[in-house]
Amino acid sequence: MKTVADCVEEILVTQPFLEEALSRRIINFSALAEELQEPISGMLRKPVKTGAIIMAPV
Repeated sequence: MKTVADCVEEILVTQPFLEEALSRRIINFSALAEELQEPISGMLRKPVKTGAIIMAPV
């Protein structure tokens, strides 16, 4: 079964500029979690809260 952390990791692997932007503090975790909420909900086929995305260990 796929987890929120798996989905976040998959997105960061396919879009490495997001990881760089986080490390350079161009964007913050909260803003990124809000943007990723819909794609991750679609990947898991169930609603996901932004807090779960922020806390996902990657």
